[in-house]
Amino acid sequence: MARVLAWRDVLTLIRYRDRAVFLDNTLRLTYAPGMFSSVLLSLVFPRSGFFTTWQSSVEDSPPAVGQMYRAPGKPSARLTFLAPADPDSRAQMVRVISHLCQQAGERGAFHILAEVQRESPLEDCLRQSGFRAYAEQWIWMVPGTLKHDRSQPGWTPFSKGEGEAIQHLYRKVIPRDVRRVEAPPRGEDLQGLSLWADGELVGFAVFHQGPKGVLLDLIIDPSESNLEDHIAALCEKLAHHGWKNTFFRVRTYQKKLISALERVGAVQCAFQLAMVKYIAVHFRAKQPVQVGTFETQPDVTTPFVNTEDKNTTYVKS
Repeated sequence: MARVLAWRDVLTLIRYRDRAVFLDNTLRLTYAPGMFSSVLLSLVFPRSGFFTTWQSSVEDSPPAVGQMYRAPGKPSARLTFLAPADPDSRAQMVRVISHLCQQAGERGAFHILAEVQRESPLEDCLRQSGFRAYAEQWIWMVPGTLKHDRSQPGWTPFSKGEGEAIQHLYRKVIPRDVRRVEAPPRGEDLQGLSLWADGELVGFAVFHQGPKGVLLDLIIDPSESNLEDHIAALCEKLAHHGWKNTFFRVRTYQKKLISALERVGAVQCAFQLAMVKYIAVHFRAKQPVQVGTFETQPDVTTPFVNTEDKNTTYVKS
């Protein structure tokens, strides 16, 4: 049975130090954490948002471990890693994933996300656990030096007054199925760069920086030309570009952006599925329920009275 990982399990994890698969690109590409550091974070700082699950050996299957993360106040959680990612451990992986989803729901998440390599064993495990794909994506790494036409409009940091324009462009570019899972950046999430032309927002980039690299999500109007120049100018704005790896996360519906990355010499690193599972959230709510009275009544009818059921399960979809 899956349970919370305890200190006594840590030594057993030595066998898995090179067999963990990370399912969150933000962590994998910008921090490149090891499995041990991620596990210790959840043990030493239980309120950090990281939660680790341990599944003991069952029959001939080896033990398995997995972790999820939910930032305070966010509606979604993320699977961070699973181990070992072996064909013989699929049944164990399904149990671990199910337990992590349950824990995410108990912590208030409405859905849980994962980014998994296309046609990998873990893709099947996630599907068996109730996940579905909502987008296909590539990870591209761009060269350290890019040249661009400096006469083109420049990228500038987000400002508070750009929120409405950003949401308008987001709705224009991003398909509805993706918007249902990933809301446009707003409020405290407005950290990145924007691109304006003739008084209109034509692109914005949200980036995640860590000690190992930078990951960018670029949303740009499909009708915009000179995408190669825009990519080069965007990378130039990053303080550490050139000595840190710079990655772009690009979805299959961004075909012009994919072609532009190929022309600037970017290297395709991974082909993935972005997957989601909606979670049943348990909370106390008042709901009228009709029950028959226990008093003696004529046979022709039985009156009903209202009571309240305070333990109701709702599925957020």
